[in-house]
Amino acid sequence: MVLDGKVAFITGGSRGLGKAVAALFAREGAKVAIAARDSARLEAAAGELRQAGACVLPLTLDVRSESEVDAAFARVRESLGPVDILVNAAGVSLIRKLVDTSLEEWAGVIDANLTGPFLTCRAAVRQMIEHQRRGRIINVSSTMGKTGSPMGSAYSASKAALVGFTQSLGKELVSSGIRVNAVCPGAMDTDMMRRDTLGVLAELYHTSEEALLKSTVSAIPIRRLIAPDEVAGIVLLLARDDVDFLVGQAINVSGGYEVH
Repeated sequence: MVLDGKVAFITGGSRGLGKAVAALFAREGAKVAIAARDSARLEAAAGELRQAGACVLPLTLDVRSESEVDAAFARVRESLGPVDILVNAAGVSLIRKLVDTSLEEWAGVIDANLTGPFLTCRAAVRQMIEHQRRGRIINVSSTMGKTGSPMGSAYSASKAALVGFTQSLGKELVSSGIRVNAVCPGAMDTDMMRRDTLGVLAELYHTSEEALLKSTVSAIPIRRLIAPDEVAGIVLLLARDDVDFLVGQAINVSGGYEVH
């Protein structure tokens, strides 16, 4: 087990990619803290992980809150030990024309997708340095952070900024033995994709989700959506102690859709 004895903090850990990462990390021997805003969904996910034999600590957390983030990391240290691995999988999507986007909507996306990772990274790095951990941080960006799409300006801006943040932090922390990288999933088969993207676009374009899904898949060279477990496998690679040469990378996991 490549993560035996490690402590992993995973935001967005109650569903989708975050949940898949938590399950994989637990199978590889890590103690996992999963954080999310929806306490009911969070407890359900924790229950599933425990049934599979995981050591899991669920944390109801709004990553946009500095006090909540700092308190959550303190609790993880007390309950599981200092954090070795941070995975920032929490995020929100927004499909909206620029002229119809309110300042509050814009700020909400930036806060969740960029300020949240800033706060969690800062808290994690403080622990990693204090306890001399050769830590690993993996931020979840998106192919839309590399190539924007219509009506995705706020989301694309937040994910592009997260790539820049990852590159900068990766270089900053090299001498501390901490490695910071990102994954950039393409169209991933999650509730968020089907509800917040396909569902919204279907309403805007007066078409069906099935038609939009078919169009989406046709643009992906492997001709299917990416599964969360597939992306989780790349996250695991970046979390390993023996993968020391990747610094500030933003790795596409898109079935060939994005190659830059």
